Order: sequence, then structure tokens, then C-alpha cells
Amino acid sequence: MTNLWAFLLQTLYVTGVGLLLLAIKTLLKDKLSPRWQYAVWAVLALRILLPAYTGKYYVLLPLPLWVETAKVMVEPHWASAYTNVYEATQVTSPIPWLTGAPVSLSDWLFLLYVVGVVVTLLWYLISWLRLCLLLRQGTPVPADVQEQIERIGKTYACKTCRAIELPGLPSPMVCGVFRPVLALPKGKALDDHVILHELLHLNYKDALQNVFWCFCRTLHWCNPIVRLLLNRVGNDMESLCDQRVLERLHGEDRRNYGISLLAMANDKYPRAVGTTSLSNGGKNIAQRIEAIVRFKRYPRGMALASVCVVVVLAASCLVGMVDKEAGLQSLNYASYTSQQIAAAHLNYCTTVAGALDTYAKGIMNDNLLYLSMASSDKERAALETMSDRNEHYSLFGKTMTVYPQESSGRAAKEPVTIRTDGQIIYDHQAAYFAVQNLQKQADGSYTALLVMYASRVPDTEQYMYFNREYMDACGGQVTLPVLVRQEGGRYIVEQTGEPVIYLERTEGMYYRNLVPAERIYTAEGTYGTVTVELRSYCAVDNLEEPDDFWRTPTVIRKTAKPNIQFETMTYEYFAQGTFPENVTWKAVGLSIDPNPGTDAEYYQEFLQSVKTCQSSGGSSTSGLSWSTSPIEDDWNGTIVDYSAPWLDAPPKTITLHFVVNDQGTVTEETLSAKEVPTNGA
Repeated sequence: MTNLWAFLLQTLYVTGVGLLLLAIKTLLKDKLSPRWQYAVWAVLALRILLPAYTGKYYVLLPLPLWVETAKVMVEPHWASAYTNVYEATQVTSPIPWLTGAPVSLSDWLFLLYVVGVVVTLLWYLISWLRLCLLLRQGTPVPADVQEQIERIGKTYACKTCRAIELPGLPSPMVCGVFRPVLALPKGKALDDHVILHELLHLNYKDALQNVFWCFCRTLHWCNPIVRLLLNRVGNDMESLCDQRVLERLHGEDRRNYGISLLAMANDKYPRAVGTTSLSNGGKNIAQRIEAIVRFKRYPRGMALASVCVVVVLAASCLVGMVDKEAGLQSLNYASYTSQQIAAAHLNYCTTVAGALDTYAKGIMNDNLLYLSMASSDKERAALETMSDRNEHYSLFGKTMTVYPQESSGRAAKEPVTIRTDGQIIYDHQAAYFAVQNLQKQADGSYTALLVMYASRVPDTEQYMYFNREYMDACGGQVTLPVLVRQEGGRYIVEQTGEPVIYLERTEGMYYRNLVPAERIYTAEGTYGTVTVELRSYCAVDNLEEPDDFWRTPTVIRKTAKPNIQFETMTYEYFAQGTFPENVTWKAVGLSIDPNPGTDAEYYQEFLQSVKTCQSSGGSSTSGLSWSTSPIEDDWNGTIVDYSAPWLDAPPKTITLHFVVNDQGTVTEETLSAKEVPTNGA
């Protein structure tokens, strides 16, 4: 814990879990034995020791969202030294430490808390030292008392330790962890059961547990609820020890033990760290007497039921139950509340796909908070300032760079700069967005092209190869080069170049070959040359079930998914063969085969299409792709393979086949394509 908000989050988690455990223990008071009544507190111990969980689920209540909302509301006005307002509140350790000098009110409050922890630790240390000095004044117990202790230990198979007498001690107690001492009131005859109680404390190392619970009390010294809960823990420890005593006694001895316990009732019982005592206050002993009256041996089946209760509680209180991404559903681009900003801070991107999904939806939905979730801290400040002013975000200003689409589904080689004030309308009913040419770099970051589909790009009709029915706009692919890297344990997206638009002449179509290739292979043969472009393609699952029966079976999910994984990660290629235009051929065919010889049946179909001068194409699951075309008067000397299959990995080699039907004579030529350098931009 390094700031006030981290402490608040941690102590609220501990409080919530502790109150839940207390409520369940109260309901199952007669159903769970004292052994399991105390064992349930192990869940609280884990909750205290483990940092407040800020993963996929909240525990019980959206406490991180509430704390983050409060921080968002006040911290921007304080400029604290310990707190980054644009970073989600995280508890990296249950132990607090200072990272600098205090500046703001929240810094001073956190400093006060840290001072309280130190003072409490010093108080426990001083109490321990005073107890050690007091123990030095003790005298060895008489021989008959020592014999009594040894006899009890042997009878009940308990460990024994050095015993001393102290004047004025209200009740027996065990002091110390490594070299324990049994301290007894001087001049007071003690019942065997009372000594047995303390020996059982010694046997189960309850003094060490007391040290741990004192440490927990120190960390939450200013939380009265936690202090009350820890007092209940101490009482349950004593009740468990009573249960262990009663399990070793029979008949009248059990009633006598209750009488002995009642005789030891004293509000001046020790509270020093590393000690155990028979007495824990008059009121608490009265409750223990009631438990002794109700004493029973619990059946073995209840032990299994108790284990199940502890496991269920541990799972819900440590892993969580409330999906924190639910807070993203309410993000509204029109006006952002403090709670929505807090939700954006907490739902940081944990995967590469999640960062790209969040960033793309921020652009397409004009959602500044989605963009903030996937941006660096420096960019987040500017984006949240824009949200305060109700400003809009756009990749483009008054100009945009477009690449018109030419024939054969290819983009023009030269771009056109358009001066426009029009608004791009992104397509929310198509595939939404995709990632192409994703490549991992040596430093662990990723470069990629983020492709978003626009159903309307204004002032672009005049640049299209074919006319469309719309007067002034065409569809297109908005392509943005990005870098995805980690910052502060989360993935962020940075723009590494200017966005461009690849126009499409057909609405609703997606030509992946418009975007620059990741790799390019070339080969030159007797009949012509061929160029093969290889592209990687990644996409997430953006479909969800509708909430309305009358709607379509699936709808596009507009809510960002910062933890999503890529559902599709494939490679595909696009090939174009170039031949002389003036030829006597009747047909020509091009085949791409990353695994030569594995698809003989498909290859024979390819040869047959060339023999019969058909215009066709096809592909197989193992990667074979082919296209054939008859030679007609308007033939431009090229053949394009559109039927490229999806591959799991880039092929090591690409085998190409040219097949020519020259006046009925079919000739084949096999080539090996070689990769040429490309920056994949």
C-alpha cells in the first residue's frame, strides 16, 4: 500500500469479508463445532495477507469502483505525490510504505496511518519487553506443582515447558513462541483442567497465532470493525481450546472445568503479543460457560460439511463474484460521470487483443474513455480533459489520405489527399474491426495495422474506379499503424503513423488485399512472373446474444472487452501472375501450393479447368489455392488468385505452378517463390 486509496480499498475488502464471515458463523452457530468456527477465520487471514484483488471479478461488492470514483472526484484537485489519478488503484502489498514526502491532504492522511502502524508496533514491542522483565521476577514453581504439570502432560499427551510463579497474576498464561514459559498465579492452587487448558494452547502453538493476529490488528489499527472482528477471533481461539479440553474429560469433570473457568473470570486479563490466557474477560467467559453447557461431540460428517463451507467462502471472498466489466456497459460518449471514469481506470487492458479491441471501439464509437483505457498515462490526461469538455475524438482533421480501389480488388499505388469536413461513419454491422500484420518485436511489443470499417467516407465518389449509387461517399477501410506495448502492468496502444483510408467500391465487402502485405514473395518463369503477398489476420469475437427476442440472432458487441483474446489468428496470401498480353494461348492457370503433393485431387481439378478453358478457382484445407482463366480479346495479361485459404503459420516455402493451354497443348511449369524485403507498413 503506497497511498490512502490503496489502504481504503484493502481495509474495505477486509471489513466486508470479515462481516460476511461473522454473519455466516452466527447463522451456523449450532451447526459448526468450535474447531470450525475458528477455522473459518483463516479466510479473513488470507484476505488480510493478500492484496485487494483487482482482477476480473470484484469480491462481494464493487468496492474498487467505489474507491476509484471517490479518488477521481477529489484527487485531480489535490495533485498528490503518492497517487496517480489516471492509474487504477492497486494494492501491491498489505504492508504500507512511503514513497516520498507528503504534499496533499490524502498524502498527509496516509502518512498519519503509517505513523499509527509504527506506533502500534512499538506499543506491542514495549508490552512484550515489559512482560519479559516481569517474567524475570518469577520464581520456579514448587516441586508438587511441577509434578502436577508433568503428570497432566503425560496423561493427555501434551508438551510441557518451564513453569514459573508470578505474584498478582490473575490467571495462568503461556508466554513466548520459541522458548515458551507457563506463568501461574503465585500462592493459588490450580485445578488440573486449568493447567490442561494452557498446555493445549502450548501444544497447538496458539501463542504464535496470537502474534499473527496482533500483526493484523496493527495493519488495521484505525478500523474499529476489524478490531472488533479480531477480538472475536481471540474469543473463538479460547472457545476452541475449551472444546479440546472437554473432549479429553468425562462426566463430572466437564462440569468442574466450567466451575474452574468461572473462578478465573477477570477483566484484567493479559493482552500482550505472543501470549495465551485462560481468562479473556468476564463477559466472554460467560459465553464460554454457555458453550460448555451445550457441549457435544460433532459427527464426522460435519467435518466434511465444514470444509465445504470454508472452501466456498474462500473462493467467493478471495477470487470474487461480481464481474467488474459490468461497469463498462454504462459508458456514454455524450457525458462522462466520475463513476464511468473510475470504471475506465479499473478495466485496464490485460491482453494485446483487449488493448486493440478497446482502442478500436474508442475510435469507432467516439468514446474517449475507451481510448483512455488503452492509452498511456500521458495520453489519458489529455483524453479525460476532452471528456470533461464534452469534446469529440476523430482520427482525421480537415484532410484525409485515401487510396482509391482499382480493378482486380487492388488499391491504387498513389494516394489522394482530400480536404473534407465530413464525418466518417464506421460500420457497426460488419466485422467491426480487424488487425493485420501483427508482429512481435524483440522487446516484447507488437506492431500491427488496426483496420476499422467505414460505411461512409465523405467526398470520395469521384476517386472510385466504378461508380456507386451514392453521390458523394464510398465505403472504406480506415487503417492505422499502431504499436502495442506494456506500461505499468497493462497493455497500451500508440499510433506510429498517419491513418489512411483504402476505399472500396462495393458496400459491405472487405478486401484484405488492399492493405499493405506483411511479406512479399516473387518468382519468374518461362511464361511470366508472379507476386505473392502474405498477410496475417487477427480478429476477436464481437458477437453477442441479443437481449430482445425479436432482434437478429446475434448482434455486434459495442462494449470494450479489455481482457479478450484473439479468436482468429491466420495467414493468407494473394497472388497475381503477369504474362505477355499477345499470346496464342487458349487458357492459363496459377496455383499456389505451400505443401506440394498433398492435394493431388485438387491439383487434377486445377489442370482439368485449364484443359477445358474454364474460368474457375478453388482451395483446399491444406493450403493449395488455384485460379484459371480463358484467354479472351480483352485479356490484360494478368491472372489473380482470389481463393487463398487461411493458414496457421507462414509457409517456409511457396511452390507455384503455371499451367498454359497453348492451342490444346497443356504445359506445366513449377517455380519456387523467394521472399523480398518489405517493411510491412
